[in-house]
Amino acid sequence: MAARKTHGAVFRWGTTPVTVVDVTNINPGAPTTEDIDVTSHDSGGVRQFIQGLTDYGEGSLDLNFDPDLTGHVAIWNASKTGVATPMEIQLPPKGSQTTGAKFTWTGYFKPFAMPVPTSDALRATVPIRVTTEITLVPGSVILGRSGAHYFLK
Repeated sequence: MAARKTHGAVFRWGTTPVTVVDVTNINPGAPTTEDIDVTSHDSGGVRQFIQGLTDYGEGSLDLNFDPDLTGHVAIWNASKTGVATPMEIQLPPKGSQTTGAKFTWTGYFKPFAMPVPTSDALRATVPIRVTTEITLVPGSVILGRSGAHYFLK
């Protein structure tokens, strides 16, 4: 089975990565790529295209928002600045992995609403504008040790 458990995934952000607690969902966004029409009169009656620019779009971070948590207040304040910063999603290790796979990118938090319902938890959906390519870093396994060296798979 190739299924991947995501419960236990961690979201971090900042130049010195800070882990955000009470996260309920992480969506890094969905890239879209433009198609550029290069059809000419001698194309044989068939449209021809080349790939254009890719936009990694907007993702989101869902939180059980706690205004008494320093990390949540930092996101609230960062959402007003528009300053891009490194972000990552660390997946839990699978099987014999020592470190789970990780998605990394740069983006900025956008301003977000803070509804205060009468019969539910205080929640927030924080929009994230992705400003770079999203990179996948595979998980690793420590296979053995030779002296002070570890071998990674």
